[in-house]
Amino acid sequence: MHVLIVGLPNSGKSTLFNRLCRAHRRTGNFAGITVTGGDGTLRGRREVRLTDLPGCYSLSDRGEGSLTADVVRRGDWDGAVVVCDAAAPERAAGLLCEMQAFGRPLCLCCNFADELRRLGGRLDVGALSEVFGLPVFAVSARTGEGMAALTDWLCAPSDPAVRGVAPAKSAESARPSKTASTANFTI
Repeated sequence: MHVLIVGLPNSGKSTLFNRLCRAHRRTGNFAGITVTGGDGTLRGRREVRLTDLPGCYSLSDRGEGSLTADVVRRGDWDGAVVVCDAAAPERAAGLLCEMQAFGRPLCLCCNFADELRRLGGRLDVGALSEVFGLPVFAVSARTGEGMAALTDWLCAPSDPAVRGVAPAKSAESARPSKTASTANFTI
């Protein structure tokens, strides 16, 4: 099984990849840190090949994000983890909907959940899951919080009914609303 790790720039994709694969890819909170794809293996109930890709806002991005779009469009993948900042999951709605159009198993991984909580925010993963029609995980790739549930999903059977494949939605209909504070995302 081959799973892509995609998401917005600076959402913690490489830290998530490192945590899942016990790898040591370079990470940083500035543009251009991940400019090439990186492969690793998650070993659980079954082996899952993971590919860490550069951040992009859309599959139509140019520059570093074009590598991500090229890999996604090539189609030699079985599923994807779309990573976003837990304080602003609505920013990933467009990319998430583009990924759903491929009809493969996806999940939304809301990273930095510990930071959101520290700032007094909360994340309703059940409501997000309902809006997007796929599994949603609140994690902290840095500390490992929430990683067990994500790992279980990644190692689950490849049956789409089990994995949570949902029909594609338009980017506008899937965009949740948010309160004035991005730290208090609600639906």
